[in-house]
Amino acid sequence: RCAGWGEVVCSAPASAAGVVSVEVRASGGSFTNSGVEFQYQVEATVRLVQPGSGSSGGGSVVALEGAHFNGEQGALCRLGSGSASSAQFVSSSLVRCEAAGHAEGLVAAEVSVSDGGQQYSSSGVAFEYQAAARVYAVEPSSGSETGGTVVQVVGDGLAEPEQARCRFGSTGPVLGRAA
Repeated sequence: RCAGWGEVVCSAPASAAGVVSVEVRASGGSFTNSGVEFQYQVEATVRLVQPGSGSSGGGSVVALEGAHFNGEQGALCRLGSGSASSAQFVSSSLVRCEAAGHAEGLVAAEVSVSDGGQQYSSSGVAFEYQAAARVYAVEPSSGSETGGTVVQVVGDGLAEPEQARCRFGSTGPVLGRAA
């Protein structure tokens, strides 16, 4: 019989925040006394997500504001049942991440800060996935290289007129207005 390395998987029981040692029962029935530490952390909470909506195609950069975000280990963001994305740790109350694609509708914006995505906050702050914006036509379809041509853009899911911006190739954004 070979006495060597072994592996045991245990689910940590609830406990107050703080550091505890993790020991296992040895083959003789007594517990080890190794002093390997595990840290219980205060559960992260999300209070606000900015912006509060984005494209169902994904790609929106969102900021999650809250409390108890931990920058020592890789934070993850999850919007609804979509794929988790890596979060950029800014402070103990702010992380930024890119929204993955998701079906249209309201979803919860949550963060996992200490366990590799095993558990997420459960704050219930909403993020709304909206139909991806599409441009169908521009009128006129050409203009002078000196600029100044007023172009009407027709599409779905476009920004409200007071927030309208256009980009022509890599130039822009330029201010838009209601047609």
